[in-house]
Amino acid sequence: MGAPLPLSTWFGRAICAYRVGRARPIAMSDGPSGALFRSLAQAHIQTRLSHAHYREYTAIRDWSRQAVASARGDGLQAAERLFARAETHLADASLPDEPRLLSESWIEQARAYLAARLRDWPGARSHLSAAMAADAALEDQFGYDVFHIGRVHTVHLWLRTEAQAGDRAAAIDLAQEIIDYVAGSRPALSIGQGWSAERAAAVPEALRVAMVARVASEVGAVLADADQDEARALLGRIPGWQRFRSHPVLGEFYDWGVTKTACVSGDTAGFLERAEPILAQGRCETTLWYAVALDVYRALAALRPEAAALFQSELRADIESWRAVPIDVQTPALSSLLARETSQAAPRAFRHTLPARRFHVCTVGLPRTGTTSLYTLFEQFRTGNEFMERETIGHCVDRTRGDLTTSQLEMFLRRRDVEGGLEMDSASFHHLVLDLLIAHRPETKFIFTVRAPYEWANSYLKMLLGWHQRFTAAGAEVPEWMAGYGTMLFGEFSWAWVASTSSIQRSAHHLADIFVRHWAEANRRVLNLLPRDRALIVRTEELSAQRAAIAAFMGLPVDRLTGPIHSNAGADRRDLLADVGRAWVEERARHYGADVLRAAGLMPGTVPA
Repeated sequence: MGAPLPLSTWFGRAICAYRVGRARPIAMSDGPSGALFRSLAQAHIQTRLSHAHYREYTAIRDWSRQAVASARGDGLQAAERLFARAETHLADASLPDEPRLLSESWIEQARAYLAARLRDWPGARSHLSAAMAADAALEDQFGYDVFHIGRVHTVHLWLRTEAQAGDRAAAIDLAQEIIDYVAGSRPALSIGQGWSAERAAAVPEALRVAMVARVASEVGAVLADADQDEARALLGRIPGWQRFRSHPVLGEFYDWGVTKTACVSGDTAGFLERAEPILAQGRCETTLWYAVALDVYRALAALRPEAAALFQSELRADIESWRAVPIDVQTPALSSLLARETSQAAPRAFRHTLPARRFHVCTVGLPRTGTTSLYTLFEQFRTGNEFMERETIGHCVDRTRGDLTTSQLEMFLRRRDVEGGLEMDSASFHHLVLDLLIAHRPETKFIFTVRAPYEWANSYLKMLLGWHQRFTAAGAEVPEWMAGYGTMLFGEFSWAWVASTSSIQRSAHHLADIFVRHWAEANRRVLNLLPRDRALIVRTEELSAQRAAIAAFMGLPVDRLTGPIHSNAGADRRDLLADVGRAWVEERARHYGADVLRAAGLMPGTVPA
């Protein structure tokens, strides 16, 4: 199934993608911005009305627009004065039905916005109904076919009202209705009159796409305002996003749906992996980019709180660029949600969840003893190889130095365990924290691989030599955590000792001595700690031969494990300890660890204890 990346890596990639996407220009076209419908509608109106009637209509329209702008900026009294002016002018103008209906449509939609700002939900619905009735009359009596999509837009405003009123399920159901209606798979909407499949099909494709883009933005805002459990239920009520896979404009709605599915299920790595390309692409035809960024922030705040503050400040700064998004495309709920959750208040909680383990086994052998082979052996399961290696070793080094308490290390290990959710956790550093692993999960089993000291020391030295050469070739220094690791293991260690074959040969006896001493001490510690009722000891050279025994130990059919392998076998057959000699190394091994040799079955005539 492949080794999982640490969540820190996924978070880093997502945040980098966010920065790339934020730097891109906003790519909203005329369609989703609403300009396309407005230009078509206004052009049609101009051809229909006399100059005098058009002047009266535009005056009422503009006062209604100004009233909405005032209400949006908390100028509620100013909005009321503008509405009164528009309504008085309409009453005094004695307009014929056509310009009167056009004017009423504007006033009623604008009034609905003010009612919603005042949290007068029945009033908002009543005004929206009146606006739809006026538009329907224009469509039926005066041939305003272009207003059909405008009436669908009014249903979109209705769903926004339901969301603001707290009925998110009703809002999402209306969103699904709109998607189905404009796609031709639903003959009518549940709100308003005069719907038909023929009328929906007659709407220009660009306007239908624009309508779905608006609804997609609204859906993203509604689900962003729900907790994980509710968002998961709401997502199940709107399968419409699935029809837009690979759509040239609305593909981002599909991509968001896949990403949100992983998010609400708590699959953090899957969510961040899918969020990365969305964020890197930047803001397109919807505001879903902001919804994804908000979800990334919530996950970061829950799982990496120490890193969340920086991203929080970036998001807060980006809210200032919201004014670059066309005003009629903005979803007020998402805008205010971003502002609220990136303030000092804690964001909505995110819960990391993984499927239940079928079993849990950890390798506890030293490096170069077959941990990679065991990882490969269990590749059909949720398996990790050296999962969160740098972070874990860094914590171990800090504890050795006195910079970290044991309880803090234990907290980190619990977080690592929860985030990985591994069934086979194969790592060469587990032996350093075996006591904590044993105490943490009483059901965990352990596979302890032991390699003969001469072969082990030789392999370890070749690995270190290879690492040093790679760093040198890249013009980089050995990372501090690796340098600290060597000192922690061997008591004294210099990377200059393994800088080249000749440097190893110059220090060969000293290196062999400290390596074998560490081999004995580390393996002895494992043997003393291992709970024998849930442990299996295997010699490295017998890993393939012990495949059936390993399967039986785990209670698995042997065919669930891969075939005989030696995954980390190197092509380098050099013997870096040839000048020291096998006999000398084996004598040192008996001196430091005769008990370990006997327990591991590495003394003549013995088998693993």
